[in-house]
Amino acid sequence: MSNLILNDGGITKSTFDGGVITNSDLVDFDMDLTQTFDPPIDEESYFAIKNAKTGETEQISYKQLFDEVSKSTAQALKVHVDAASGNDANPGTQLQPVKTLDRAFELCLEKAGGSYDRNALNNAVHISAGPGTYYTKGNLALPDDCSLTSTSGQYSTVIEALPGYENNNAILVGSGCYVQGFSYMNWKIDNFDYPEGGFAIAYRPGAKLLRSPYLRDSTQLSNFVRSDVEPPLNPYNSKGTLDDLGREFTLEAGYTGTFAVDDEITF
Repeated sequence: MSNLILNDGGITKSTFDGGVITNSDLVDFDMDLTQTFDPPIDEESYFAIKNAKTGETEQISYKQLFDEVSKSTAQALKVHVDAASGNDANPGTQLQPVKTLDRAFELCLEKAGGSYDRNALNNAVHISAGPGTYYTKGNLALPDDCSLTSTSGQYSTVIEALPGYENNNAILVGSGCYVQGFSYMNWKIDNFDYPEGGFAIAYRPGAKLLRSPYLRDSTQLSNFVRSDVEPPLNPYNSKGTLDDLGREFTLEAGYTGTFAVDDEITF
């Protein structure tokens, strides 16, 4: 087991090769654990690592430690996204998050094996989103059994439609998916009679549901006005098309036959 302390004193650089530090002139010394860490830390700051059993001491710079941790966590079944500090060129680790949900969902699909219809709980991927506003075209498809959650909840984590994409659905889920903690803004229902788009959460087309998806702690703020919704809201309210007869009627008992083109009904 190794002990770690931080020291910003002058020392020549060491090389980190294959998990072993070589060419280090750091000598053995007694660890002083009474000093407290005083940020900020920079890339040239180093850690002194002492093997408690052998007494051998080595050094590793903050940048070397950062890079090594990033390499190992990049293989984990988790994707971190941060609208404020992320970069889509990053691998999506906690230390190096991506910036957009679009990129996070791409990495999620890769880690899930490249298939949406997985139905495999053993390698489910979790997308963790930091606070902020995430602008997207929507239709973000989550593979089966994978999850998307915010770290700070719906009041500080927003998924907003980019202009021109308001009629898309924000998140598409499948079997066993889990989504928690977002506000959805600027999404607009495409048709109130036969709606297909504009929802915060919708099913992924063709998804086979073996386990129910679970959605919670979410709010949708749409941009339609009340006059857009024509009362009464029912499947026959089709804004003047043939589906909208305007009133109900009952045929006399005993009527047989079918309607033909140009038949009329008189009230």
